[in-house]
Amino acid sequence: MECHRHDKMVVMHAFSKGNCTICDKEIQTPHIPCNKVCPVCSENHRVCEICGAEIPAEIMEKLEKLKQDMLAAKANRQEFIDKFKKPATDDSDIPVIELKTHKDALELKRLTDEMHSKYKAYVDEMHSKYKAYVDEWQKTKDKGIDHE
Repeated sequence: MECHRHDKMVVMHAFSKGNCTICDKEIQTPHIPCNKVCPVCSENHRVCEICGAEIPAEIMEKLEKLKQDMLAAKANRQEFIDKFKKPATDDSDIPVIELKTHKDALELKRLTDEMHSKYKAYVDEMHSKYKAYVDEWQKTKDKGIDHE
């Protein structure tokens, strides 16, 4: 955690080593000067990693809420992704294919085209049945049979 004082901090980019002022654990940072507190002590003692200053309670509450929101968003995103990773059910004729090679992509295209042609055939069949029904209805109506 970092306090607001370091938002626009200018540092030199170089690896530097130091020791945590709380637990004396070695810290390595990608900038100079090195942080004063390690990440674990920063979380446990609610102090800034960079300067060691205490972080106010209201900021901590906002950070905790932000952290919870981010975890919830991550869980929702993972749940959304998992929906598309689930294998097809037994009553489904949609296969699950992992696209690892160009050959897999071609197989997916072939299966997609096959399913599209099956769907088109189904739609054409339903359309012809509907047309036959309407034609039959029109013939009986022309004969004077009331359908209402």
